[in-house]
Amino acid sequence: MFVVITTLSFLIFSPFIVIDHHSAIGDIKTQIDRAREVGFQLMSSLRWFAVNISPRLITPVIIPFALLGFMMASRERKFIPLILLVLLNIAIIVGRYVPPHYLIVSLPPIAIIGGNGLQYLFSKIKRKNKYIGILFISFIGLFIAIPTFIAVRKSVMTDTREMARQWIEENLTENSAILIDRVIPDVESPQLIPNPESAERLSIWGRGNIRFRILISESKEIKNRRKYNLYLVSMAIKDVVSFIEGNNIKYVITSVFGDKEFYIDQCLDYGVETYPCEHEYHRILKEKYKLIKNFSPDGKITRGPEVLIYITE
Repeated sequence: MFVVITTLSFLIFSPFIVIDHHSAIGDIKTQIDRAREVGFQLMSSLRWFAVNISPRLITPVIIPFALLGFMMASRERKFIPLILLVLLNIAIIVGRYVPPHYLIVSLPPIAIIGGNGLQYLFSKIKRKNKYIGILFISFIGLFIAIPTFIAVRKSVMTDTREMARQWIEENLTENSAILIDRVIPDVESPQLIPNPESAERLSIWGRGNIRFRILISESKEIKNRRKYNLYLVSMAIKDVVSFIEGNNIKYVITSVFGDKEFYIDQCLDYGVETYPCEHEYHRILKEKYKLIKNFSPDGKITRGPEVLIYITE
């Protein structure tokens, strides 16, 4: 029954898989092919994920309880499906078949098993002294709640990417050629709307994404927003200046995150020749073009990356 309900829910909320199954199959194949292409990057991604991402999603205090929960579950033969799911996801990452963010699906089982370990330890302490047990569980609850309070505080801040988007749409002419240097512009850069001419060029995930972008650009919510001729490049581009001049690009938008460990690791792993450091890419922009606007987070009212907007003319 669970499988049936899950399948029906998936089809209801993702009808395009049935309606346009040819594009859906093509998009899935594109995703799989890309995962194989970037597979060489994934050996060190598990360590990077554990150090940089996991603490933001699950507070570190749950880890020792999860280990205890694993031992108890193994001894008592409980939560076997959850344990297998976690091991499967770790195997997938180490096996280099998918990008590291797919490990996120293993976090709920870790949290559940960690809760089981916490409950086991709490019951042991409570048997000896009820008040110490209550104090213990209260302290753990407070420790776990702190990241939640921090996340809520950050969520009410104004995002620099949204500030930049509003400024761009108010000040830059529609259909202007704009270069964005991120592979995932909807996440790390201002969410600009591509004009129909650039929709196909931006659709690196397959044909279905082209239609999706066009439909989005014509939706009622953003129909009246300015649309732009967008270009995407990786910071690994060999000659960004020639690319800008060859495509008559007028503006360049780049995002600088304060946390640069990921990009530093990439430089160390693949070398400057094959994957230029982030600061080298920004150095070229700074020396060659004029900075007309920047949006920097202050950590109090605004959050997000520093967004820099250059003009090339």
